[in-house]
Amino acid sequence: MGYGKNLENEIKIRNLTVKKVADKTGISPTTLYSAIQRDSPVSYSNAIKIYRVLHPVIDMRSICKDVPADDKTLPRTSLSEYLKVGEKMKLARKKAKLKLSDVASNLNLSTQRYKDYEEGFSDPHMEILLPFLDMVNISLEELLGFQKKEKKEKPKYQVQYDNVDYIIHDITHDNISLETAFTKCKDGKELGSLVRRLAAMSLLDEKRYNKIMENLRNEGELDRFK
Repeated sequence: MGYGKNLENEIKIRNLTVKKVADKTGISPTTLYSAIQRDSPVSYSNAIKIYRVLHPVIDMRSICKDVPADDKTLPRTSLSEYLKVGEKMKLARKKAKLKLSDVASNLNLSTQRYKDYEEGFSDPHMEILLPFLDMVNISLEELLGFQKKEKKEKPKYQVQYDNVDYIIHDITHDNISLETAFTKCKDGKELGSLVRRLAAMSLLDEKRYNKIMENLRNEGELDRFK
């Protein structure tokens, strides 16, 4: 396979068209079509432009015969490519259940322009990333994988109190009185948890349950463990 055919094949691999590559590189479509039809190499300067669009799929030497083996001007992988920013933007958008077109609209971009960022054809600037991060509700560190999202602690009223389990054990196995059991509670939250458990176990009658809960409500304790 010659240089031109290699170029044509690499364009197809990326689901692009010659016109799309021409628009992105600034190379005349006629120049690209000519290279493909004649199966001839493109110039070194054009190869660099094409490489920037098709990288990392394409090997510059497959479309250009004039690339020096030790050429220091060869384009290197950008930081965005290294960190896979586009891929991570795509994952974050999908996790936030946002449509590609909606994100593009909110960023004042065409859908295709924004898609180029996700597909890695273009590097997103901070002017794009910052509003994007607001839309998906994550930080830049979280997007890049430098910081795991901390798990939010459950409100204290959702915590199962070990002490309540011990108190219930004392009631059911050691036959201590409810009055004694109530005094073993450390605070109103534990008392509320205990009386709920006792009521569910039919160890506390409805009248007494309502009275205790009313007292807790009046003391402002109830709202914290509803």
